[in-house]
Amino acid sequence: MQKAAETGAYLGEKLETLHKYQIVGDVRGMGMLQAVELLQEREGYKPLEPSRSARTEAGYAIGVMNWA
Repeated sequence: MQKAAETGAYLGEKLETLHKYQIVGDVRGMGMLQAVELLQEREGYKPLEPSRSARTEAGYAIGVMNWA
């Protein structure tokens, strides 16, 4: 449990740094269960269209996912 708590805290810290990207609206969660809200536009807080390819491309663009 201790290792999971430490890893979750580390994950949360790293995900919080994603706010510098215009596409990231919010980062929230607890422990290893984290969520990143993706936006089409910050103005008006318009969410990203729910297509899988758009979310995947956004993940690659901000470095959450990698090609390996």
